[in-house]
Amino acid sequence: MQRFIAVRVLQSLVAILVMSLIVFGLARLSGNPLDVMLPIEAEAEDYDRLSKLEADRAMLEHLRAGNYHAWRDTPLAQMEAAGQQEVLNWTCLAGAMAELDYKADILDWVETWTFNAPKCMAVFRAA
Repeated sequence: MQRFIAVRVLQSLVAILVMSLIVFGLARLSGNPLDVMLPIEAEAEDYDRLSKLEADRAMLEHLRAGNYHAWRDTPLAQMEAAGQQEVLNWTCLAGAMAELDYKADILDWVETWTFNAPKCMAVFRAA
């Protein structure tokens, strides 16, 4: 029974890996992952809904500049409308860094279509 379960788990992992490689390969070939992810009959609103990177880039610039008040002053409804649910976690961090007077050193910023939001790696140091 344990061998059967181990084999099934391995098969599942291989299937997930193969599907991921296929999706990433198609996205890479098309140049625009949204062309692969959306149906042919997709409209402009569908593309707009999935590509809300400008709002994320604006928040990154505020983080880089140490403008934590912009994070605090951005309404929740605006963040949710831009698809920035993950940014809500960073809002708590920005508030704490504002209180400690720390400044962000952005190590890396990756705009990804694999996850629901771009990924940011930062180190915060005393200003």
